[in-house]
Amino acid sequence: MLVRRFRLAAALALACLLPGTGAGAAPFILADLDSGEVLDHQEATRPWYPASLTKLMTAYVVLDAIRAGRISFDTPIVYSATAQAEPPSKMGFQVGQVVTVDNALKMMLVKSANDVAVMLAEGVSGSVPAFVAEMNQAAAKLGMASTRFGNPNGLHDPGAMTSARDMAILAKALFDTYPEQARYFGFQSIKLGNRVIRGYNALLGRYPGVDGMKTGFVCASGFNIVATTKRNGKHLVAVVLGAHSARERAEQAAELFESQFTGGLRLFVRSRGPGLLALPASGYAQPTDMREEICSAAARKKRWEAASEAEDVGSKKQAKKGKKAGAKGKAPEPELATVAKQDTKPSLLAEKAVAMAPEPVFLGPNPANPTTAAPTVAAYAPVPTAKPGVIDAPLGVIAIDTPVVAKMAAAPTRGVKGAARPVAFVPLPRPNPRR
Repeated sequence: MLVRRFRLAAALALACLLPGTGAGAAPFILADLDSGEVLDHQEATRPWYPASLTKLMTAYVVLDAIRAGRISFDTPIVYSATAQAEPPSKMGFQVGQVVTVDNALKMMLVKSANDVAVMLAEGVSGSVPAFVAEMNQAAAKLGMASTRFGNPNGLHDPGAMTSARDMAILAKALFDTYPEQARYFGFQSIKLGNRVIRGYNALLGRYPGVDGMKTGFVCASGFNIVATTKRNGKHLVAVVLGAHSARERAEQAAELFESQFTGGLRLFVRSRGPGLLALPASGYAQPTDMREEICSAAARKKRWEAASEAEDVGSKKQAKKGKKAGAKGKAPEPELATVAKQDTKPSLLAEKAVAMAPEPVFLGPNPANPTTAAPTVAAYAPVPTAKPGVIDAPLGVIAIDTPVVAKMAAAPTRGVKGAARPVAFVPLPRPNPRR
């Protein structure tokens, strides 16, 4: 155990000294959620693209609207054409589908569903611009000085930005103001009918005590995470921005936590402050754009090569196909487990996650007794794009009640030019591991 700690401490020290490697490559912060004390940080006020960490503020504004009595968890909200037009990650319901606020929050936070974030925004404020105004008002009120939101889901907006410090402030505000809703940020997966949709927080079930919160990815931001854990009487938040993979962001967050729970893993603390609001401004005017570093053909090919060398991407045929597509910049990111295992630094994450029971979600009103409710069936249906007569591919996912399955399967899809064909029933796609 001592040897393992020494090796990890040495690796962390090297990361701190060498720019562009490991934990020293991008902003991060570790703070106490109870006191707000900053325990460790690096460029924590530097502006950064938020990606899907934005959805934490979306949840905060929704919970604030519930507390104010404007809506409730059981309020039905309607899936609009605006929501349907959002790109993945998404649920892909049909226009007019109704979902309660409770279920929409779960879908947004676990699936990182961009369309459901828009659905919530319209349901709370009447329009996306009105909701975004509320998001920015809330950020200013909380003291998130480096933050500006441009939409409710975090899809890339050149004018949007945040910082590691600001995301830690938001995490603390969520736990302080809405402790009874903290469970929303700790679901490992959701279950819609017979389908289980996994989330993207690789720390859940793999690192002791982790109870939330959210991951985010766009090419410009790299891989971001806000993670919280509670152990030994401490409740901590770690924010890591600009990591190069889902595994890297999770490992860096775990390293930060470990430095407090076991001691001695970090050879020194870079900076320790009295509180989150006391950190000085960074001096940077604009976020760093990591698009070329993260999403270029060369970068994607390199990640796939590392994954295939770990012999954990499935069949050799799949690995070869992934590397070839990665060279063209078209391959999806490999799963968490596909990161190469040649790293000399020992992992703090369990090899296999402890499975948590999926949280059931429903369409329409919540059933009085979820355990005996009629099941739902997943189906594909064409989703219109901005171009008339063009059907998006892959097709969007919808969910329908069992009694109408036969009727829908027998009837052609209407309302989309060139889409007169029956609905084909297929399994839900696996979550995009890049979120």
